[in-house]
Amino acid sequence: RWGVRLWGWRCTQPRNRNQRGMDEIRRLQRALYEAQLTSSVSRLSEGNVIELVSKMVQGGMLDVVFTSDGKEYVTPKQLRREVSDEIYVHGGRVSLTDLQTAVNVDTRFVEETMKGVAQQDPSVHLIQGELVTGDYLEDICEEVNESLTEDGFLFIAELAKRFGFPTDFIRHAIEQRLGSVISGTLQRGILYTQAFVERHKAQIRGLFSAITRPTPVSEILCANKFQENLFYSVLQDLLDEGRLLGHVRGQKGSGAHFTPSIFAQAQ
Repeated sequence: RWGVRLWGWRCTQPRNRNQRGMDEIRRLQRALYEAQLTSSVSRLSEGNVIELVSKMVQGGMLDVVFTSDGKEYVTPKQLRREVSDEIYVHGGRVSLTDLQTAVNVDTRFVEETMKGVAQQDPSVHLIQGELVTGDYLEDICEEVNESLTEDGFLFIAELAKRFGFPTDFIRHAIEQRLGSVISGTLQRGILYTQAFVERHKAQIRGLFSAITRPTPVSEILCANKFQENLFYSVLQDLLDEGRLLGHVRGQKGSGAHFTPSIFAQAQ
């Protein structure tokens, strides 16, 4: 950021500018230059320098952003650098509110800078007024994997609420890291460990192999408290693979019935 020392600053006159405004700028420039050649007692006040810079900004000769108190100014490049620094100061995730407080410029300039940072750096995401780094997403996915290992399954909707992200955003982040950071599978909005899936597959196969007559599928589901989405998915896989002999008729839910092959053969 800059203070008020503008020693020997030369500006060219832009074409078609208001002559009166240019005369005022030249007057202030001369006063500033002469003041800096004299003792510190005679130098221009901070207000004079602020007035000069303001007129140069209005005249299109200087591209800076003033701080909220008007006592400092910063170039767009420096503002992007400060915003990028704040992302890492905050651990890889920073909100618009925190950035505005840290860099002390108007919110609209912070928002524009956030968009620029996200566009220039593909590892940084702008989501719901926050900048989030890829490293931060790696960290939360490691945390997700720990929870998944303990519980066996996790709902994406609950993870979105837990980390304060939109459901689609957290789902996409998890899908990109399945098989690397996260050891599991994702089916219809639910994460499962492979061990959890195999355990359910063995239980479902055992239960249905013992059935000798047409039975409502919902009875098996409710009596054993299986995860419904996983239950129907595993049941269909077992039938398709030929590891379970029989067929299911009717729509998923209370209308579906399982008829084992042994019953059909007996008829």
